[in-house]
Amino acid sequence: MLIILTAVETVKTGFGTDKEKEIRNMNIKEATELMNSHEFKEGSMLPKIEACIEYVKNSNGKALITSLQKAKEALNGKTGTIITKE
Repeated sequence: MLIILTAVETVKTGFGTDKEKEIRNMNIKEATELMNSHEFKEGSMLPKIEACIEYVKNSNGKALITSLQKAKEALNGKTGTIITKE
């Protein structure tokens, strides 16, 4: 598993707007579609999503994005965003 620790507990679409929505699980197809529709900002979440897609695509593993403070909970499936192949 690739674990990326960041400032937020989960990946969100519409980040910083009134349409903000938490994403707990997505596959690489969904992540790519969101990335291509510019849901993730350059220099912020975009490079994290790109790294996760690349890792998942080229391994038998999955990726987790969460905050350092929530890492233990995320590893136990209680929070965070998991990216899988399918």
